[in-house]
Amino acid sequence: MAERIELLEFELLADAIYALGSTFNLKYVPIFIRYENHEHLNVRNVAKEALLELSKSNRDTKE
Repeated sequence: MAERIELLEFELLADAIYALGSTFNLKYVPIFIRYENHEHLNVRNVAKEALLELSKSNRDTKE
């Protein structure tokens, strides 16, 4: 999915980003960064939330 995310219709994009974010895999950070300024609010919000959750998760594992 990650390799083909740019081919998705914007209606599915937020769900795809959410799914990738729920893996907590740092390799998807470039995707989240790419979409955090997307023209559609829902896509932006999901991408930003994924980055925030990854940041929290990474911080929690270091404590």
